[in-house]
Amino acid sequence: MWQFHSVATEIPINRRGYGRDRSVNLELHRTTGIIFLHDNLCKNLGSIGERMDELAIGKRLKTLRTERGMTQKDLCTVLGVKDRQTISAVETGSRHLSARELMAVVEKLGVSVEYFNDPFQLVGEGEFSWRCRSDVTQVLNQQETKARRWIAMYRTLATEVGHNRSYIRRNLALTTQSTRQDAMEAGEQFVEQFGLGDYPALRLHECVDHDLDILILTIETAEGVYSAACRLPDMETILLSRDVSEEQCNVDVAHQLLHILTWDAIPPKVIEIPQDFGGKRTLQVANSFVGALLIPASTLKQYEPWSTENMNELAIRVKSVAKEFHVTAEALSCRLVALGYLKQSAVRGLNAAFSKTEARLESTSWRSRLFSKRFVATLARALDTGVISARRAANLLGFTLEDLDSLFADHGLGYRIEL
Repeated sequence: MWQFHSVATEIPINRRGYGRDRSVNLELHRTTGIIFLHDNLCKNLGSIGERMDELAIGKRLKTLRTERGMTQKDLCTVLGVKDRQTISAVETGSRHLSARELMAVVEKLGVSVEYFNDPFQLVGEGEFSWRCRSDVTQVLNQQETKARRWIAMYRTLATEVGHNRSYIRRNLALTTQSTRQDAMEAGEQFVEQFGLGDYPALRLHECVDHDLDILILTIETAEGVYSAACRLPDMETILLSRDVSEEQCNVDVAHQLLHILTWDAIPPKVIEIPQDFGGKRTLQVANSFVGALLIPASTLKQYEPWSTENMNELAIRVKSVAKEFHVTAEALSCRLVALGYLKQSAVRGLNAAFSKTEARLESTSWRSRLFSKRFVATLARALDTGVISARRAANLLGFTLEDLDSLFADHGLGYRIEL
């Protein structure tokens, strides 16, 4: 004789798979581990799959299976299907999970339905490339988890408030066979094409954000984590540390921009350790592009000559000129070598002299606002139109409501949170 236990559970079902939160009450009848659902409830749950193409339920299922160390055959047992072809079809998106199959995964693998239908998660999608010191790589998982939440948050809210994303990707004509000269020419052409002027760093952020429609987010990072690029099928993001200097930030934007514009032709490493000289060919190409983009040869020519007779005086001059270009002294010295103004052997002595001249040149006092005005303005509009609640927004950001209110004020937006 079967014994039934009725359990009322609220499972969030989002309009069109994202946006304003709604809920349906599902009455799950459990008996010896088997879940029975009323036909009308199956309809409600089944419609998730039809609305969730954008969130790639199949990719999320594959990610979960991989994380649990399961084979497709193992998943057949969970879903109650006979062959691996069915699992493969679900994971590739050519077959939707039925309501019963979805609930079987939730029940037997111990995950929530939100794992599959929460638009504020990037699961099974999104590639990252991080620039950081080698000794901080162990903290990147936590860093990336937060970044994924913020990027997913922006993508979802931007769609809800009517931001039309561009599905046209720009690419640089550089490959793994490109030379440093090719990269320098590409950097110079980029400056000319987008009208960045004699000191491109001054307009680079605006160009990346507005002209290329690449989201820039300035975030809190662990010490030694400088920046990252994230690529999704429908958008790209550059993440910057707010704790580095303005000059380092500009160099990082240029590096990550190169990765985004050459992602298919020159796939970036998940972790990139910055080097001014040497390294593999791809790193040399990257440094050459960054130098040409941020320090045009025509502008640099005005600062000739570059004497190496007194290294301390040269170090002071390099730092001074680097500030005019709004780049690091290391980036400028690398560019000077590339253009033949200095020999690479001289730069070793120059680097040693930089620390001696530190006290004679004040570093830029700069700490960027969190996230970006574009991100925060999108959030304000989503709150204003009721797409998301202030409490949920604060939770996704890891903020209090007071922090959220301060965020709008920091960016000069008039939106206020009712505390």
